[in-house]
Amino acid sequence: MGEKLKRLLEKFMARVALHESGCWYWTGNVDKSSGYGRLYWNKKTFLAHRLSVELFKEPIPAEKCVDHMCRNRACVNPRHLRVVSYRQNTLENSESLSAQYSKRTHCSKGHKLVLLKTKKGGRICRVCKNEGQRRRRLMKSDGVRSIRATKLSADDASEIRRLLSAGVKGREIAKQYGVNEGTISCIKLNKTWRKEQNGN
Repeated sequence: MGEKLKRLLEKFMARVALHESGCWYWTGNVDKSSGYGRLYWNKKTFLAHRLSVELFKEPIPAEKCVDHMCRNRACVNPRHLRVVSYRQNTLENSESLSAQYSKRTHCSKGHKLVLLKTKKGGRICRVCKNEGQRRRRLMKSDGVRSIRATKLSADDASEIRRLLSAGVKGREIAKQYGVNEGTISCIKLNKTWRKEQNGN
């Protein structure tokens, strides 16, 4: 070990307090906004946890970051630190929507999420996806009314067209019939409840 590295190690360890949990608490300068320890050395400022990994474990590649497995930002114990990708760190340690979604195992309807085998990865609910495809096929096929329109009868569709032609807004009609505006729009454009279906 070179003299310079030995001095750096001594300076580093002089700012470490061992804790019964196994964490090495950084007692030196701490960044107020991030909570990470800092060490000034050789006219440069280093983050203490990153320096710990560099001193005791391995060099950190530019595209990687250091994750605290103990979830304690003040800890600089190299055994509690690991080198991970920025994406992995974000997904495992933040409260972002991406992180929340990555922890989910089931969709909002209770079906199991399945990992996609694509370049982008990601997960889908196969049951919901198949149901959506089935709905789209039904909408495209002639002579079959859309599942979106199943709350409505042929008479309802005729009345909705009459109200639309009389200038009543789709939003108001949707509210009246307990459907969404998209359903009213599909009837207006003859995507569902085609005129030939209901004899008009």
